[in-house]
Amino acid sequence: MQERKLGRGIGLLLVIIGALIVGGAVIGVIFWPQLFPKPEVRSMREALGLLEESTAHLQFYKKPLYNIEDTGLSTEVTLGIQAQEVNDHEAALEHFSKALSIVKYTDSKPTSEEGIDLSLLSLVGRSQVLRGNYHEARGTFEKMVAAAEALDDSYALAISLADLGFVYLKLKDTEAALRFSERSLSIAREHKYKQVEAYNLVVMGVIYYSLGEEERSLGLYEESLGISAKLRNLKGQTLILGNIGTYYREEGDFPKALDYHRQALELAEKTKDRRGQAEQLQHIGEDFQKLEDADQALYYFQEALDIFDERNDLYGIVETAYSVGYLSSLKGNDEKAYSMFKKALGAAEQLQDIELMGDLNSYTGNIALRLGKVDEAYEYFTRSLQVAQWTQDSKLEATNLFDLGRVYGDAGQFEDALEYLGEARALYEALGDTAAVKHVERSMGIVRSKMQ
Repeated sequence: MQERKLGRGIGLLLVIIGALIVGGAVIGVIFWPQLFPKPEVRSMREALGLLEESTAHLQFYKKPLYNIEDTGLSTEVTLGIQAQEVNDHEAALEHFSKALSIVKYTDSKPTSEEGIDLSLLSLVGRSQVLRGNYHEARGTFEKMVAAAEALDDSYALAISLADLGFVYLKLKDTEAALRFSERSLSIAREHKYKQVEAYNLVVMGVIYYSLGEEERSLGLYEESLGISAKLRNLKGQTLILGNIGTYYREEGDFPKALDYHRQALELAEKTKDRRGQAEQLQHIGEDFQKLEDADQALYYFQEALDIFDERNDLYGIVETAYSVGYLSSLKGNDEKAYSMFKKALGAAEQLQDIELMGDLNSYTGNIALRLGKVDEAYEYFTRSLQVAQWTQDSKLEATNLFDLGRVYGDAGQFEDALEYLGEARALYEALGDTAAVKHVERSMGIVRSKMQ
């Protein structure tokens, strides 16, 4: 490892993954947290299912997107859909946005009446959600609401309001989320738009669960499931059964959760829904992990990862690669863990998800250090520290200062080790984490004993 100190001024922002902070370690010893990827990652992937249900119903417009006479518009839409199919949401957003600008700056009245601009607004908003651009998606769906109202299109209005409710949920504004979802639900029930009603009930179930009204949330899921069953919407049933299973897992009823997730997997296999299969395989892996059956959990996580790889589903890769790596580390297979954490990190970098990158760099660094890859560990911890300072995440910053102290200690650079450990202790003191302070002080004592 080079003899250099990490500058406190951060000019280069590096891309990193997770919110899974490793608790600290005495020099050479790692304590892994009993954590899973943060809920935001899972809900982002489940947004795919919710928004796809909405996008599928754009065919109610008079003129489908695939039947566009304008060559330039048709090309951009086609390229956007192709990008969407391979989960390249950045490219999809670019092409759909270009298509929307073509409609906007040409004689758009005829196409507006046929719903093409509404369709494109929905596709742009969906792509923004899948890129994590919630503020931009809010603006897009607000435009769609206004356009639907101007056209007196109740179906499009119901869908756009439901999507807007979901976006406000992601923005942690549950009051607005509930307001828009309830308005959408009212329109859907008035006009008997049953699929939109089912969609809204799922979104509202998520909202009420986040508000601590678990039983009400379950009731909404079950109501939505009943509608989807009557409509023979197997994909919708897959999604809702998965949500109900997750509800029971969160409530601590792991066998019941497993039963629902297996039902959902069976439906996904029946409809050849590959993303749905991967989602439920991931859920089943988590159920088995809660049941403390690591071998079964690893099997299902790996099966899910294979499908996410096949689909280039980056959020899916992040979660399942992390899960495989985490369990592999617990079973003592550090080489496998190192490979999986690097895979998860690579996917997070492609997503440009800063928070995820910070934590995954930290995890990968810990495994690298355990494998004796000191230089690699230094680089991972440095990148994680840069993210922590950029995002002002004091806990992650303290963790990485501590880990860098371990790296310098293992390299025999004891004065540098003590400096980093001292900075970590000061941060933990400011955070009021007395247990971490004592832990760092023990490590500092070990370093001082080695200096004598």
